[in-house]
Amino acid sequence: MNIDIKGLANYTENMACFKDSFISVLHEYNGSGKDKEMLAFVACCFMTPNAKSDKKDVEHLLSIIREQTTSVWEYIDREMYMVDFFDPSMRTLSFANDMDVLKVFMLLHEVILTTQTIERSVQISYDYNGNYEDFFINIFNSAGVKDIFYADRSDPQERIWTFLRLMVRKSPVDLGLWGNWITPADLQMPINENFVRAAYKMKLYDNIDVTPASRRRITDAFKTYFPDDPVKGFFAIHGFIYEIS
Repeated sequence: MNIDIKGLANYTENMACFKDSFISVLHEYNGSGKDKEMLAFVACCFMTPNAKSDKKDVEHLLSIIREQTTSVWEYIDREMYMVDFFDPSMRTLSFANDMDVLKVFMLLHEVILTTQTIERSVQISYDYNGNYEDFFINIFNSAGVKDIFYADRSDPQERIWTFLRLMVRKSPVDLGLWGNWITPADLQMPINENFVRAAYKMKLYDNIDVTPASRRRITDAFKTYFPDDPVKGFFAIHGFIYEIS
């Protein structure tokens, strides 16, 4: 099978291909950069293989927030979420099956108190630890929700790298909210079982294991096509799965 990797990536990297995902909600939300950063983080934490369901959940979250404020950042900063979780007369989030959602809001409140934004927290962590993952892993381990970035048959860090992709890349799909202290060349592929199987069929990878090593090797494979932006390969795989297969 001969596949035009670059052509497929360019064809798929548009919002028409992601109109049924929570990413479309992020683009349509008329908030500031720090508002969108917070909303994207929550969305990535709880994303599932069902993109349409995820979109409805994020829309529901925004509808709850808008009953109190137009700003997601302010909603978290002023701890308005406490009302929605503890007042029986208020609606709760549709995807709040346990206390993990509340814990995420509480963690983001701590981020605001210390550095104001997730970007600043990740930058400080990177300057100290030399990687982009430790900030996320450490805060969730300390909060007792260490599995927040895990999902069945997914790379343990799929949610981390999805969030970072949205924040760093400037594209028709990604938001590109963060500064140039981190570049698209620094990113790794967010993968799951479907993506690894697609990479195998595309002859980009010789295994179907879903591991951090798989993520690194698939990222390296796409550097052949996109040296300065290997995660653009995400759109080639997405297109292969949903447009070709």
